[in-house]
Amino acid sequence: MLENRVDGVPITGQGGRLVGFVSRSDILRAVVIDPPLSLWR
Repeated sequence: MLENRVDGVPITGQGGRLVGFVSRSDILRAVVIDPPLSLWR
């Protein structure tokens, strides 16, 4: 996302209907709340 300067990605359901959007801040928040173990190695 950073390399391509994309702020977020759409999430689509059946038939291509938009059901949500995941932003960079959503991903960062998830990493802060539940970081993968590889970050600590």
